[in-house]
Amino acid sequence: MSQAKPDITPKKRRGAVDAFVAKDRVAVFWFLIACLTAAACSWYVVKVSDTMKERPPFVIMDGAGVFYSAPGLNFEKATPIHLALTEILVDTMLTRGPEGLAYGRRLNKLCTRDALGQINKLIQEESSNFSRQQVRQTYEIEEVKSLGASGTAAGTQATGRIFRRGQFGGAVEEVSTFKIKFQWVLNPDVRGNESFPALLFNLYSYERIPLSMP
Repeated sequence: MSQAKPDITPKKRRGAVDAFVAKDRVAVFWFLIACLTAAACSWYVVKVSDTMKERPPFVIMDGAGVFYSAPGLNFEKATPIHLALTEILVDTMLTRGPEGLAYGRRLNKLCTRDALGQINKLIQEESSNFSRQQVRQTYEIEEVKSLGASGTAAGTQATGRIFRRGQFGGAVEEVSTFKIKFQWVLNPDVRGNESFPALLFNLYSYERIPLSMP
């Protein structure tokens, strides 16, 4: 029997061209991966940017009463700011004397046009008595609380006492309780105007009950 001769034909070695082709394929692969990664990152950035733009621009207030812009802050979750503005508005409405409100210039920054009309009407109802009897009024807040928030609106309530001192045939003092309910809305242009981040939309109710009469 004859035995098969072994194949002694030399195998072809990979040439330099083949090596370059292989390297090119690897380079193309990683180039495509890089392109896909860049596209995914760009899509994510655009999506996050659009989401942030949909949220109302709002602020954070620190202990010193300074406001900072924070576009990602949701108005519904800004209860500390609603309560702080409630205290400011109560101070503006209730600190007054014969000449009028001590801090009346704040009202334009705290109220919408309709709400400003409501407060001015309330102030005018007693302006003649304040002037005639030289009444000076101070107050004391006992509680400020949130009544809830939804979308770009929020409700708050303040309760406490009002102290009046005046002249009516002699020194006169009067103590009353008060309860005020406010409805706030988002200031749509907090960066572009000089108003507060939320504005009074409606003076929902104002109650003053005398505890001591002159």
